[in-house]
Amino acid sequence: MKTVGILGCGWLGKALAQKLLEKGYQVKGSSTSLEKVKAIEQLGVKGYVVVLQSNKINGDLTFFDSIEALFICIPPKQENLSFKLNQSIFNLFEQIPSLSNTKVLFTSSISVYGNQSGAKTEQSKLFPETENAKQLVASEKLVIDSFKNSVVIRLGGLIGEDRNPIKSLLNKPIGNPYGFINFIPQNDAVEGLLCLLLSDASGVFNLVAPHHPTRKEYYTYAAQKFGYPSPKFSSDEGIRKIVKGDKITRLCLFKYTVNNLLI
Repeated sequence: MKTVGILGCGWLGKALAQKLLEKGYQVKGSSTSLEKVKAIEQLGVKGYVVVLQSNKINGDLTFFDSIEALFICIPPKQENLSFKLNQSIFNLFEQIPSLSNTKVLFTSSISVYGNQSGAKTEQSKLFPETENAKQLVASEKLVIDSFKNSVVIRLGGLIGEDRNPIKSLLNKPIGNPYGFINFIPQNDAVEGLLCLLLSDASGVFNLVAPHHPTRKEYYTYAAQKFGYPSPKFSSDEGIRKIVKGDKITRLCLFKYTVNNLLI
C-alpha cells in the first residue's frame, strides 16, 4: 500500500496525514475550500477541493484516483440541516465505482450508543438520539454493507493539547458530574487508525481511552491544567456510561499510550 486518501482532512485528518507521511506513504487529502487545501499542502499532502453534498459531489474528483485506502473523516453538519451524511456517502459510492477496490475506513462516534448507562462494546445496541447520531448509524451500515474489508471506527471525544472541551464549558454548570469520561487523545486516535489501516481486521471498533474518570474529576483537573477557574457542576445524577475500547488491542497490534487522562 502506497497511496492513502483522507476525505475530510481536518484536525484529526491532518495529524493522521503527518503520521502517514512519516511512514513513507503518499497522502492525498481533501478539504472544502482552496484556503484549507493550501494549509494541508504545507504538510506535504497533495491537496484537493472536494465538497460532498446530499445530492452530488463537487470539486476535483481525481482525488479518488489511484488510492488504495480511503479514510472518510466527515462528520454530520448540525448547522446545515439540508446535509445528510449518509446520503452523501451513498452518492459517493455510486459516483466513484473504483472505490469498490479500495479499503474504506469511516470515522464515526460513540454518540451512536446514546445516553444509556452501563458498559458499551461494539456489540451493544445502538440508541442514536440526535439527528447527527442517526446519520452516523445509517452511514456506518452503508459502509459495512458496501465493502467487505471496510472498517468503522467509533471515536470517543477527541482531545489534545490544543483541543479540550473545558474551554467551551467555562462559566456554565457542567452536567452529569458523576458520569464517566469517554475520551481519546489525538495521538492514540491516530495510532489506532494507522493500526486498523495496516491490519486485516474489518468491522466496527471503538477507539476510547481505557481510563474513565468522572466528569467532575476530569474537568476539575483540566481547569487547573489550563489555568482556568474551578468549574461549577450541576447536581443531577445523569448517565454513567463507559465505552469499552479494548477490541482493537485484542485484534490488532495496538496499545493505548495514555492510560491516565489526569496526567
